[in-house]
This record gives sequence, C-alpha cells and structure tokens, in this order.
Amino acid sequence: MPTTTLGDMLTEEQKKALGVKSLEEALEQSFQARAGKGDDLGAPVFLWFRSSAAEEGGVSEWWSPKRDRELREFLKRDGNDILQGAVASMVKKFKAMNWILEGPEATVARMQPILADEADLGEGWSTLLSKTVEDYFSQDRGAFWELIGEGDPAGPLTALPVGIAHLDPAHIQLTGNPNYPVLFWEMKPGRGKAHKVHASRVVKMTDMPSPAQEMRGVGFCAVSRTLSSSRIMLKLARYKDQKLSDLPPVGLLILNNILPQRWDEAQRTFSAERRRLGEDLWASVMTLIGLDPAQPATAQFISCPTTSTSYRRQKFTSTSWPWPSAWTCANSGR
Repeated sequence: MPTTTLGDMLTEEQKKALGVKSLEEALEQSFQARAGKGDDLGAPVFLWFRSSAAEEGGVSEWWSPKRDRELREFLKRDGNDILQGAVASMVKKFKAMNWILEGPEATVARMQPILADEADLGEGWSTLLSKTVEDYFSQDRGAFWELIGEGDPAGPLTALPVGIAHLDPAHIQLTGNPNYPVLFWEMKPGRGKAHKVHASRVVKMTDMPSPAQEMRGVGFCAVSRTLSSSRIMLKLARYKDQKLSDLPPVGLLILNNILPQRWDEAQRTFSAERRRLGEDLWASVMTLIGLDPAQPATAQFISCPTTSTSYRRQKFTSTSWPWPSAWTCANSGR
C-alpha cells in the first residue's frame, strides 16, 4: 500500500501558499548543464578515457585528482565481483531504510515532495541515494549534493532550497575555502567552465577526511581501503578463468619434419573448426598429415620443471587463503 505523506494531503492552492516550488524552477536554477531544457542529449560516452592503470588493477597513489576516476573504473572491472557486491549491498541497504523528514509542519510539507519525487532533477530520492552511497564508498573526494535555490548562483541561498541534485565527484575540485569549498567543472577539472559553489549550495559527505590541512578534506574511501585485497581477488578470478580454459600447459614444443607454414595452416583450420563446433573449453584432436612416409612428422613436448611458478600456482587454492574476501567486505563497511 503506498504511503500517504503530508505533501500528498495538501491541495495545489495550499502548496502554492506555502511556497512549494516546481521541478521546472529547480531545473532553471541549477548550475549543472544536465539540467538544461534543450534538445541536446549530451555527447556519447566513449571508452578512450579509460585509465590504463585501472585496467591493470593499479590505481594512482593517494592522492591525485585522477585517483577517483581510476577507483570508479577499478570497482566496475570484470572479476571484481566481491567488491562490487559489498558496495551494492550497502547501496541496497540504504535504499531499503525508512526515511522520515522531521521539522515544522509547513517546512516538511514544502520539502517532502522536493526530496521524495523531484530529487536529482526529477529522478527521485531512490536514484539520488543510490548515486550518493556509491560515491561515498568509492570516491576519496566523497559524495556531493547541489542545493538548488534562489539568489545569485555564485552566492549564498536566499531561501529554502527548491531542489536537490547529485554532483559528480569527478567534476569537483576541492578548494579548502570555507565559504566556497568546491569548484564544479562542466567537463572535468581544468577544462570547460568552472562554477564557484557557495557553502550553502553544496553538501559534502566524505569517508575518513584527511586531518592534513593541505589535503583540503580529501578522504580515504572504502574502495581505497580494500585495494590490496581486491587486487588479490582479481588475480584469483583471472587464475581460475585461465585454469578452466583450454589453454595448453606451459612447456616447449619441438616439431620435426613439419614446415612452419603447414603448421600455421593446420592451426588456423583447427581453430575455425572449433568455432564451428562451439568447442569453447574442450577441443577435439588436431590432425596433421605428413607428406613423406620415410620421414614422419613428429612432435616432442617438454613440460616445465615442477619448481616453476606455474607448478606452485597449481598447488594454490582460494579455499586455503579465504581472508581477502572477508577483508574486502569488512573494509567496505559491511
């Protein structure tokens, strides 16, 4: 059964008398480009901006501005499912909570629809909360809200907010100034147009903000705290994937009386036949016909020594070392 709120019980005339603003007014007063009413749907998202460090499981040292972008990419990497699950469980936990707005009756009636239905430029409270919690756990800068309201956009609010919207931390530059704590860049820090945001127009939520004054409030988020154990889990995932695949063992293959060109052709034919038959993991036998019966084609395989790294990996099992997943969940806040 849907919950009836105080805002639902008010008539449009009562809302107007209380000064309730519409979503359209919030869109007009927001300084974010995504609040525009034009036909521009935004530029398409390309993959060229991906960080090579994050692709390799590495992230820049704490702290540099590109670290948050790499943390975000690291969190979404294939094989990082334990860390992803830990963050997702926190997002779902917060979204499942019952949120109550308390205060004077008139103020609650005015702010309730702004928070519940019109938050994040019309996306709603659930979407705003999901973005906020993910940023809080995965971004050293933290999570940010824009409080939209009357007055000079570069100055303080002159009345209660008429809207609230998520701010992408990747577009935030911390200043350390108590009156103007952040700069918001339309593109990314250092490029495009920067908006000087007054303290009354922004909400900053940071996990473990640094006590060092020169860090300007940069924090140390949950994903940062789990980088080492998460890298281990990524390597375990890659190890298991390769272990289950149809890769040949490590060693040296010596071919006799076989021309390199004929060997390459036989391999191409064999690969094409495997794709045709759908043999992804288990392969049939590759056939190679010799031309001279007096000199039969032979192949000799020399396996790697048992003291090699590959052999030691075969003796390793994830069940014999279970702490990384538990450590990841613990440091992520679960």
